[in-house]
Amino acid sequence: MNLSNTSQQKTEKKKTKIHHQRFAHEYIKHGQNGVKAYLAIRPDAKYNSASVEATRLLRKPNVRQAIDNLMPSDVVISEQIKTAITQEPKHPITWSEKHQYINTALKLKGYMNDTNDKNVNIALVINE
Repeated sequence: MNLSNTSQQKTEKKKTKIHHQRFAHEYIKHGQNGVKAYLAIRPDAKYNSASVEATRLLRKPNVRQAIDNLMPSDVVISEQIKTAITQEPKHPITWSEKHQYINTALKLKGYMNDTNDKNVNIALVINE
């Protein structure tokens, strides 16, 4: 076995891992939109190529695991929702802002998306 090939393989694996981590981070950052995430890490890619590559990446178990690791736990989300609803904020915040925060939290955890029914029982989410 050639040592340079082994070293080259390790370098390629490391680059792939970094690429997957960056995609996972951008996926979360862009509201779980794979195309936007791919275009963020490869701005020169065409939209159709980004769509295909994002789908391919999202099927990889190590990418899914990286995304899951970046997502806040259900316990954290529940506590944040409770806090958003019950505690008086340190600075003035409108109900509209609270509503937006709660919607974002629910969408990130998959309880709600643009096509789902907007009637999510927050009490059930908090107690899960």
